[in-house]
Amino acid sequence: MNDTSVRRIQRLELYTPDLDRATRFYTQVWGLVPSGAATQEGVDLVAATGLPGHLTLRRAPAAGLGRTWFAVDDKDELQALFTRVSASDANVRMVGQDLEVDCPLGLRIGVQCAPPSSRQAATESPHDASRPMGLTHVVINTPSLAMHVDFLVNVLGFRVSDVTARMVFMRCGRDHHSLALATGDAISLNHAAFAMHDIDGLMYGTGRLIEHGHQI
Repeated sequence: MNDTSVRRIQRLELYTPDLDRATRFYTQVWGLVPSGAATQEGVDLVAATGLPGHLTLRRAPAAGLGRTWFAVDDKDELQALFTRVSASDANVRMVGQDLEVDCPLGLRIGVQCAPPSSRQAATESPHDASRPMGLTHVVINTPSLAMHVDFLVNVLGFRVSDVTARMVFMRCGRDHHSLALATGDAISLNHAAFAMHDIDGLMYGTGRLIEHGHQI
């Protein structure tokens, strides 16, 4: 594994053919809030803690998985990562201050700068415990599990935490896993997990889902 690697999960990008409906669900039911004004193309949603970019919804002809975004601490780390990924067989490009990586066999990853100091300051803001504190991990289905794990570990610097018969759990920080891959027929979202403040907040948030007609 290389010294320079992604540090933590940053946000998840999803495609939806009904942007208005998806936005209503993730704000009124799930409990995120818009970060800036929505456009015809999409909207960025964050937790009430003010942490950056937990979920990005993009208008598209069909529902689907976009990029899963991770963070590094500064521009030097981002440049070093760009250099290393460029030496692999992935397609990589810098778009402004963002690094977009199209891994071999279809997995799509993004990396951006997010200093830990700004993350800590954001977590100190007032927060409704019934709403998510932030994105904690994403699980993606893939028919090429072993090859994608090899790329994520040896190029992007992930560490394997656990392995089961059909899943590999990987970390890029202190949490047990920020990203996991599951065996599947195609690359798709298996699930995304958000942290809640405490067990009471979890129950209140669950109640809000039930009140809106969603089965738990």
